[in-house]
This record gives sequence, structure tokens and C-alpha cells, in this order.
Amino acid sequence: MKVLVAGGSGFLGSYVVDQLADRGHNVTIFDMRAPNHAPGRARFEQGNILDAGAVGAAVAGQDVV
Repeated sequence: MKVLVAGGSGFLGSYVVDQLADRGHNVTIFDMRAPNHAPGRARFEQGNILDAGAVGAAVAGQDVV
């Protein structure tokens, strides 16, 4: 399943990303800063959740947000 985690670079989000990746999901992190964890386990898209265009582009094609 393709999953987008908004805030996946943060403290709680990083745990969510790890759990999803461990379960074999295709994870994308959407955050303003690059993650310092999960190298190679998740794709990263830089953006701000207050930017509707960036959120729309990040959400496109995802199964779960």
C-alpha cells in the first residue's frame, strides 16, 4: 500500500514511518525538513501542509494519508 505520512520527519512521525516500512508499505514522508532516519526505507517530499498545492501533489496517487 502507498502511504503518505505528513510530519514523518518528526519524533512521532518517524515511529509511524518505521512501523509502516516494517510492514512492507511504500512510505512517503511529507515534511518541511528532511528526515534523519529511515534512509532508503521511505521516499521524501519536501513541503508545508499549509500549502494546498504541495499537499495536493503529495497526496496524488497515495492509498492512505
